[in-house]
Amino acid sequence: VGINEEILFRGFLLGYLVQRMSRLGAVITSALYFAGMHFLNTSIDPSMAEAGWWSGIGMVQDAFTSILARFQLDTFLALFTAGLFLAVLPVYVPFGLAYCMGLHAGWVFVIKFARYVTRESLTSAWSFLICDFDDVIGYLSASWLLVLTLLTMRYFRNRRLCSRTL
Repeated sequence: VGINEEILFRGFLLGYLVQRMSRLGAVITSALYFAGMHFLNTSIDPSMAEAGWWSGIGMVQDAFTSILARFQLDTFLALFTAGLFLAVLPVYVPFGLAYCMGLHAGWVFVIKFARYVTRESLTSAWSFLICDFDDVIGYLSASWLLVLTLLTMRYFRNRRLCSRTL
């Protein structure tokens, strides 16, 4: 998942957008697409006997019409800030796409592992900080990812390690 999504969103999409708009606009736009695409899902699951050349069209239509029904602000903000952080790395760091792939794969592993070894407590006063999208991300992860993104940008701007800036 980490490799495929990073090639799509940071490799192709961010690379394309950086050539056509400001770096900051490209980072924000790619993060918006990254967050939004995570809400695509379909409930249609045809069996092999029912599948035909038209099956994909119905599944895509169902996926796009269900985006608003699945949308959650806390999930969107967490995914958007993750997209910002992952888009900033290729702008500042040589071979940043490789770092993005590793980080993304690591995040997926941590989310899967955390769901396996922890249990959500809905009665906790802090339960609003995570969402039911995956029981891990939410306002808390959005907050620390935003701080991490800003600190990363400041670090690389101050060090002038790369001639590219937002």
